[in-house]
Amino acid sequence: VILAIGVCFWLAACTAYDLKWREVPPALTLPPLFGAVLWNALSGKFALALFVLLLFILADISYKGRGFANGLQAAIFCLGLSTSAEPVLAGTVMLTMFVIWSIWKLEKMGGADAQVLMALVLLLGPAVLLPIAVVGGIQGLIHLLAHKKTMPFMVSILAGTCALFLAQPPSF
Repeated sequence: VILAIGVCFWLAACTAYDLKWREVPPALTLPPLFGAVLWNALSGKFALALFVLLLFILADISYKGRGFANGLQAAIFCLGLSTSAEPVLAGTVMLTMFVIWSIWKLEKMGGADAQVLMALVLLLGPAVLLPIAVVGGIQGLIHLLAHKKTMPFMVSILAGTCALFLAQPPSF
């Protein structure tokens, strides 16, 4: 319950920044993300933690120099599947991380949104994305009907995550 309250307060702070300035500072998003990566590494999910870290390294490598890095990424993915006690879950989480990262790299999602979603998936699992997507769909429809071109997605992340906590409190 303490984790749920802490996560909701963190998301509320991110949402406040997103609503007021349409930007969330990295100081609010990167520490929880790297904390989640560290927690996964300390929990024995080394391949998953390494996979996510490599995504951030890939973000700064030019497309021409990505051959070796992409091969390393694929090898880490396979290592994560082969060494995990739950290979389906490990594969799902790594693919989810890759999809979120790809959407951010294609500039269809802000960096803060991507970092927060990645941290939440690392902490709570990919199931957290379902309520976020439902709330995001409702928010998107409202913004579409209001003829707004952009929307602060952090509102959907906060509402969806808190809805998940109300329906099913996390247990660690």
